[in-house]
Amino acid sequence: MQWRQPENILLELKKILKPNGTIIINFYNVAYYKNIKNVLDGKWHYKAKSNINNNYEANLLSVKNIRFFTIKSMQRMLESVGLKIQNRTRIFTTEPETECATFMDPYMKAGLASRKDLPDFRTCAYIMVISK
Repeated sequence: MQWRQPENILLELKKILKPNGTIIINFYNVAYYKNIKNVLDGKWHYKAKSNINNNYEANLLSVKNIRFFTIKSMQRMLESVGLKIQNRTRIFTTEPETECATFMDPYMKAGLASRKDLPDFRTCAYIMVISK
């Protein structure tokens, strides 16, 4: 996310939001399994330029991103400022679902991850519709 203090910006947006109005946000998922794999492999490399062709996986570590969120941390932040998620859309990449499950399997066996969270680990980014 490219906002230094997103809570403050969300509070300001909430003030001017009409009663039935919505805010649409897009954010990259730092818990995307390939990102976790790269961190564990020592490959946390910021990229100087974002990829303009909407390659979410490539854009996750753009130097423009200064805040990182998981779906749960984003939900907590939105709740803390009094906003509600009306809808969320997952942005997946093209790799097979089994690739993520295979990578996450040891973590699930160790109790560090849950099978029900696999869709979130496969998600590169989210688009959310939020309201008061």
